[in-house]
Parts: sequence; C-alpha cells; structure tokens
Amino acid sequence: MNARLRRAALLLVLLPAAPFSAADPAAWAAQAVDAAATRIAQVEDPLERSDLQRRLGDAQAARGERAAAVAAFTQSLATVESLQPAALREWPRREVASALATAREFERAEAVAVSITRREARDAAWADIAVERINAGDAAPARRAADRIRATPLQDETLRSIAAVLAARGEVDAAAEAARAITGARIHGLALGDAAAAEATRGSLDQALAAASRIVDRAAREQAWVRVAAARARIGDAGGALKVARGVASPLQRGRALGFAASVAGAAQQPGLFAEAFELLRTARADTTGTVDALAEHARLRIAAVDRPGALAALRLALPLARPLGITNPGHLRLEAVARLHVAVGDAATAQLLWRELAAGGGPLTGPSGVPAPRRGLPRSRDSVLLRD
Repeated sequence: MNARLRRAALLLVLLPAAPFSAADPAAWAAQAVDAAATRIAQVEDPLERSDLQRRLGDAQAARGERAAAVAAFTQSLATVESLQPAALREWPRREVASALATAREFERAEAVAVSITRREARDAAWADIAVERINAGDAAPARRAADRIRATPLQDETLRSIAAVLAARGEVDAAAEAARAITGARIHGLALGDAAAAEATRGSLDQALAAASRIVDRAAREQAWVRVAAARARIGDAGGALKVARGVASPLQRGRALGFAASVAGAAQQPGLFAEAFELLRTARADTTGTVDALAEHARLRIAAVDRPGALAALRLALPLARPLGITNPGHLRLEAVARLHVAVGDAATAQLLWRELAAGGGPLTGPSGVPAPRRGLPRSRDSVLLRD
C-alpha cells in the first residue's frame, strides 16, 4: 500500500500542469496538488514522505503559491528531523535547503545549510544557494555562499556559474574576478567560454571567437564555439552562427552548433542544415550522457521550429540511450526531460509511461543505501540542455 501511495503522489507532482484533455488546466493543477498532499500524508516511510513533501513545495512554488510552498518545505524539514539514525538527515536537509533557495527563501535556506554536518551535503547546499542568489541578482551573497564550499571542484563550478551570470549582464570586471578565483584548468576554460558567449550576444563575433580560441582545454574550447554559435543564433545572425559551426572540429559539437544555425529564421533558405546536424549527432562517437543531451537539445530546436517529425526522430534516438541511465543521479533528470519533450511533441502516452517507470523504480526518490539522490548535483551547467540554468 505504501509503495502505491508513493507512486501515486509522485506521479501527481511530476505530471505536467494539466492532463492532455483538461478543459480547465488551472483547476486541474490545483486538484492535482490537493490530491498529492492527501496521498503524501498517508505515506508511512518518513524518508519518502519528506521527499514528497518537498516536491509538493516545488510544485506549489512553480505555481506562485509561495506561502503554501514554504509550509510544505517546513513540513518536509520537520519530517527530516525525525529520521533515525541522525546520519539519514544530512542529504534530505540539503534537498530542503536547495528547494528553499529556488523559492528565493534565502535566509531559511542558509539556516538549513548551516545545520548540515556532512561536508558533501553541506557543500552541495551552499552551491545551490550561491547559484540561486546570483540568479536573483545578489552577487555579494552569492560569492559569500560560494566561499563556504570546501570541495574545490564544486566551488569551481559554482564560481563559473556566478561568472557566467555576471558576464551575461555585462558586468565584465566582476565576472573576470569570479573567474580568476577558479583553480581548475578545465572549469576555468568553461568560464572563459561563458564570457565568449556573452561577448557574442552583445558585441563582436570576431572578438568572441578570439576569446574562445584562447581556451587551452580542447573540450572546453569546442563547447565555447557551440555556445558562441547559439548566442549568434539567438540574436538572429544566421550567417554568423553558421560560420562558427563550420569551424567546430568534433562531430557531436559541430552537430549541436549547426542545429542552432538551422534554428534561425534566416536559415530557412538552407533547409538541409537541420538534417546535416541530425546526421552528425546520429553518427558521432561520444559518451552516452553527452549524446542524450545533444539529441534532446536538437529536439527542442526542432520543436521551436514547428518540426514535429524532426523532433520525434531525435527523441527516438535519445530515449533508448536515456533509459539505461534510469534513476541514477543525474540520469533521472535526463529521463524526466525526455519525458517532458514527448509531451511537447504531443506523445502523451510515452511521457506517461516514462514517469510511471521512474515512479515504479523509486524515481529520483532514493539513491544508494536509501540516501536521497541529490536532485541538483553540481550547479546546473549551461552546456547541458537538461541541466542548464
């Protein structure tokens, strides 16, 4: 009974804002939240109940119901504090802190982060708080949160996120200061790529390419070129995006860049670009997660171009690759994202099936040894369509 209640509650929280036949989406969403709350209260296992309470708060925050969301997060934290032994409380506390930060309840989030004793969980909470702070425009508190992270790789990722937001806002000096604090060569290269993309958006393409070309790490340099192509596509520069794409060496990354070039309205005169990009993604020899991300990204671009067959073709390739990733972290995020893309193309049946698979397998509820799988992991990367900010 408890497992069935858990699955029912999780499905209600994960489902889209309305069923595909709903006449009144807003009313249905409210009913779904109420139904989820009822089922969550009946879940016996406190670890699962706390996770579902937090997810309910996420759903309420997304609907703009801030007071209700805070109440759900408070309930989740109270349930967490009842867990025995005490060691089980660490990662759930991190999850609540992250959820509060996402809802812009920063003082509450920081109070929870301070209470975490396990370093890895505490660092992850401070990373999420820093990212949400900078997204809210709070640069100084974001840097203070990042400074509290003890694990160097995670701190580097967080500083990169801060630098990227500052660069996008045109705060070049502040972005450079944040980037200089990064100690890892690869992450520093990715941060320079963020700056190149920002330059491509608001300035000269040649200067952006020059900045990207100075990146020493090859993988980071190619990702920077893709992001420059995407930036030019976003401002409608089809020729610039295509010029950048043709210069990318890696087949997978070139396919990504060509996809962005094809998405520009001006590229309609070159209808073969999407097909060329898809073929590169289909035949590229790359790691599974990178391929899934690239195919999902391609599907999004095809959806935006009102190309349903092209989007479905990309999703058909992505699904069998994403499925074995299952409920691992961040594998479940990729599978959930593929499910949502199926909704966007009107394939409700596949989307419902995937969500049921996630729920039946425990979904993203639990990780090894019953410890809740971190929902966010590293600060969401701008190089992943599924984990981006």
